[in-house]
Amino acid sequence: MNQLEFDRRFANADEQTVRNRLAAGEYKNTHDEMVREWLRIKDTARTSADSASAAATAAEANRIASAAARAQWSAARFAMYAAIIAIVAIAIATKDQILGLIFGNP
Repeated sequence: MNQLEFDRRFANADEQTVRNRLAAGEYKNTHDEMVREWLRIKDTARTSADSASAAATAAEANRIASAAARAQWSAARFAMYAAIIAIVAIAIATKDQILGLIFGNP
């Protein structure tokens, strides 16, 4: 079997079936190395795809974490604004008592 025949034969082959046939010794010694190389290429492609998927997942997680951090800072800033507004409202509501304490008026 030359390379072209090999490529045609294994173009749509099921990887697990090829592994089982290799383990059973169904391939002649001359083709054994070609089959092993084909399986190595399949493994490398799968590993590369898994790595790319993991990298994409990590990038998405990083993007989400960054957005959450921005939202947290925004929420903290608005909480500070609300606290300042509450202090000003309390001061306005109790201005008569405050002025009485400062100037001694009842």
